[in-house]
Amino acid sequence: MTRMIPGGQRLNIDVLLKDIPSNQPVLIACLTGQRSFIAAQQLIQRGYCQVYVLKGGLMAWQRAGYSVWLT
Repeated sequence: MTRMIPGGQRLNIDVLLKDIPSNQPVLIACLTGQRSFIAAQQLIQRGYCQVYVLKGGLMAWQRAGYSVWLT
């Protein structure tokens, strides 16, 4: 089962680099926030300027009462 923020897209880093301009804001989220931090560092190293990580990941998002999609 995969959890997603409504309106979010499930992407891998190669897709991000190909389809998202480096000057566009990007929010990275994973289940706990640990893998997203690593992915965010990689994006910053590759020239992305506005990279954000959802602190605590989707688990924290859900605990805060926000909805997630289960796929």
